[in-house]
Amino acid sequence: MTSKSPTRLNLRQQQGAESRTRILEAAHKLMAERGFTGTSISAVSRRSGLPASSIYWHFGSKEGLLASVAQDGAERFLRGLPQQPPKGKASGADRAQTALATAAAHLEADPEFLRFFMLIALERGPSDEASAEPIRRGHDLAFFSMRRIVELTLEDADINLAPSAVDELTRFGAAAGEGGFLAHQINPDGVKLRRHFELIGLAIRALATQMDPKAH
Repeated sequence: MTSKSPTRLNLRQQQGAESRTRILEAAHKLMAERGFTGTSISAVSRRSGLPASSIYWHFGSKEGLLASVAQDGAERFLRGLPQQPPKGKASGADRAQTALATAAAHLEADPEFLRFFMLIALERGPSDEASAEPIRRGHDLAFFSMRRIVELTLEDADINLAPSAVDELTRFGAAAGEGGFLAHQINPDGVKLRRHFELIGLAIRALATQMDPKAH
């Protein structure tokens, strides 16, 4: 009898993990489509095929579900972002363009986290306690990824910028990326995301050259 108890416990744990994943996936898709206010627990229940009691058992409240969706989505999004391309024979600028192209392809294939982030940010704002963490997390992800791209662009260029100038370029690149993503969501045929990201890389290089103290 004692040998069977761990098996039953493991099965319950596995079923619980599967239920939690189904709820998160359903809530993520719904919140990306409708925002937080437009997503009800009953809608998540219908989409996931699980009772509302399971949602409350796993997450406690709708705000708890929001926090978990944000954390899970941010982690998946981060895993899909481009790793720093190997040096090889490519220049830093070329490797930056490779990273930008990979990021654009990732956003085209899996746009839901950034859609979710934008909807929550516009709907609830950073002062809202439940949404403050996902908004901060989204900004941190965008800044971290774009900072690496700016550093690659400058890696083998004869350009020396102060850290504050690198931060300024990073904020510009992240904002341009988010704006291009939004424009692509509105008009996917008119705004080609990969081309837009390519232009961001070229703009960063040109702006860095102009910001270099040697240029003045």
